[in-house]
Parts: sequence; structure tokens; C-alpha cells
Amino acid sequence: MNFCEAERMPNGRMGCRRCDASWDINDNPASCKPWPKQANDVQIGGEHYMRRAIQPWDYIAANGLGFFEGNIIKYVTRWRSKDGLKDLEKARHYLDKLIEVESVCRTGKCDGDHAMPPCSDPHCWNQ
Repeated sequence: MNFCEAERMPNGRMGCRRCDASWDINDNPASCKPWPKQANDVQIGGEHYMRRAIQPWDYIAANGLGFFEGNIIKYVTRWRSKDGLKDLEKARHYLDKLIEVESVCRTGKCDGDHAMPPCSDPHCWNQ
């Protein structure tokens, strides 16, 4: 966690550009609130990702994974620390959808009773 950025204000006091805290120039800036510099410093709605050696979104971004793959990684990563079997069922649901989309992409045929949009893979035959 990084602390805010202090600067001298026109009134001679010190102030923070990020959290609006201010203090006398001779005081310790302990009143300045901690401010995260990166998204990984904060998690909204729990700590189930922050406790990981590698956060799922970092893994997803580093490997260029798409929406379906990313959600599979997310739910499989957190299932023990958040929603248990429900998260594994969500991961399976995304995997089923990925298989469905990829099957249409590779064969040009939809196994379901709905139309699938063209594949976004630039190497796909269906471009």
C-alpha cells in the first residue's frame, strides 16, 4: 500500500493531492490516508483473490485469455474460499459455453437450437 502524495499548499500547509488530507508543515503526515496505487492493492467484496500468489486477472491478462476462459480461471481459483461447489458449477457452465462456441467456430454447425455469431478468432475459417 502506498501513501498519498503530499505537496505544499498555497496557504503554507501540506496537503495530499489524492485524499484531500492536510496538515501543518511541522506535523507528521500520519493523517494522510493510505492510497492504493494499483488495482491489485484493493479488492471489492472480499479477499479471496488477494490471498493468491497470482491474482486470476493477472494470469488471464498475461496469457491473453478471453471472456469464457477468464471466467473459468476465476471460478476455479476461488471455489474453496468463496462459494464452494456453486463456483465449480459456474466454471463448468462457462466451459460448456466455450465448447459450444468453439464447436460452432470449428465446424460451422450449431448443436443447439440457436444461432451463434461468427467467431472472433482471426485464424478461424468463419471469418
